[in-house]
Amino acid sequence: MDLVNDMIVFAFVAIRAFVGIILIVRANKTKLTNLYALALMLFCESIGYVFYTSIFNNLFIFYIFVSVMWFPFTAFVQRTFYQDKKSPFKIILVVTTILSVLTCIIIGIYQFGPVQDLNTLFLARITFSLAMGVTASWMLYASITSYIELKSAKGVEPWIYTRYLLVFLYTFGQIGIGITWPFFPYDKSINIPYLIGALCLVAIVIGQFLAWVMPQGFKRWLNRNYKVVEEEEDLSEEEIMKSFKEG
Repeated sequence: MDLVNDMIVFAFVAIRAFVGIILIVRANKTKLTNLYALALMLFCESIGYVFYTSIFNNLFIFYIFVSVMWFPFTAFVQRTFYQDKKSPFKIILVVTTILSVLTCIIIGIYQFGPVQDLNTLFLARITFSLAMGVTASWMLYASITSYIELKSAKGVEPWIYTRYLLVFLYTFGQIGIGITWPFFPYDKSINIPYLIGALCLVAIVIGQFLAWVMPQGFKRWLNRNYKVVEEEEDLSEEEIMKSFKEG
């Protein structure tokens, strides 16, 4: 089972790192600085998961990196949805920091303590899942409210508001991982929660790629029924969405 787990994890790491590189290229091209934060999150996640394999097995390092990734993630949500707006950013950051520090302390006790108690490991999984749930809930709210506002606005191309919808949808994958993570097998074998979590990861990868890379063919397909009404003044993209610019 270690071989199967390692193959899945390394494939996930390669895809996440690749998407991160694409996001940096896209950020340089479009000046979307929020994408740097998202790319940093993906790199932290990728490095962390390397230590979730049997080859580099080290749960403490794994949890360090996957806990640190919530900081660029919260920065990403702030810059994407709340630039020049009031937001619960500071509250989310404080709560996430507390949960992340607790996770690292608990996993340190588990790994370096005299006895490796599985109840301690389960507790670390719970605090990690809570941090994941807090950040995901915030992004769910931010993305769906932004989608509703843009969908009802005049002169907004479908690809723009669809991006928000994609963010909303793939964030459910993050919630799914948060729910199933505490019940992943301790020996890294495969059970139902593991399979559900893997499917959630696939949904996140696909959703993030479509939303942030936004291939031209996919963008044209989204705009296939869009017609510019000359009487209406199209809003500039900067006016519609300060942190998004057409690539």
